[in-house]
Parts: sequence; C-alpha cells; structure tokens
Amino acid sequence: MTENESSFVEGDEVEVVGATGPAYTSSRRATTQCARELERLHADVISGAKSLHEQGVAEKPVIRQSPNRCIVQVGGVALTIAWLQNAMASVAEGELLVILWQGQVAPANTDASDRSMRSPAARSATALWEGVFVVEADKDDTWRWRQTSNGNAEHTSSNLAIACIDRVRSELAKSITS
Repeated sequence: MTENESSFVEGDEVEVVGATGPAYTSSRRATTQCARELERLHADVISGAKSLHEQGVAEKPVIRQSPNRCIVQVGGVALTIAWLQNAMASVAEGELLVILWQGQVAPANTDASDRSMRSPAARSATALWEGVFVVEADKDDTWRWRQTSNGNAEHTSSNLAIACIDRVRSELAKSITS
C-alpha cells in the first residue's frame, strides 16, 4: 500500500478531526435557549396585541398561554403559536407552528350559565395563514427562526413577533372594511 492509499475498510470507525460534540441545536444549551426564545416571542406577541387595543385598533385581547403554546384572540382574529418537538425534546428536530385564524379560537371566559360559547359552531375558526419555522443557530446569540416554506426568510424572536402582529393588524383592518 502506498502512502496516498487508504486502509479504510467498511465498518471501521472514523474519527472526525475538529468535532467537539453534538451540533448546537442538539445540545442542552439549545434547549435552554429555546425556552428563552419562546418566552421572548410570546411576550412580544402579547405586548403587540395589547398595543393594538391601546391604539384603538382592536378590543382587549384574550390570552391563553402555556410554556410551549400561546393563543392571542383579538376580536374575530386569533394567532396561535406552538412549539412542537419529538419525545427526545430536541431543538434540532422541533418546529414552531404559527397560525393566523379568522373566528373564535380563545373565547373570553363567559358566565357559566351562557352555554352558547360551548357549542362547536360558536368556536369555529378558519385558518388564514400558516407558517412553520425551524431553528437556525450555531450558538445562543445567532438564534433565528427560519420559515420552512421560504428558506431565506429568517427572523429573530422579536422580529417574528412583529411580523405576526402585523398580520393580525392587517386581518383586523380587512374585517373592519368588509
């Protein structure tokens, strides 16, 4: 065998020079950062929805929130945000699902005697827009949400929140003029 020939045999283990462990998005650090980014995204969306009310553009928003989900109902328009991941809780394989709805998704708490909001027809909604985003990052401060249907569109959490509220504002304006 000459100096330039390889002695690699199928099944041999190969050491990757320079490898330092799992990719960032598969790390525990990314999981922690994901929780921070989701908190930031939710907080900015909620703040934006409240500002629509303060500006007189919409009625007071109804907000439903859990660690991986956020629903904001503003009049007849709703926005849902959900972080979906596999059982291993890997950020690398997770997806952020954002849906803009026409109709009631999160009705306000009503009096227990008012059963009209309990019927499926009273809570029906139609999806107007859907975006699926994945994480693009190699460290905490490069975190971006990349839209899967448009590979070039990347957003910080704050910019994604602004884009979402802009969609809500636009849909509210359409419902006022129609």
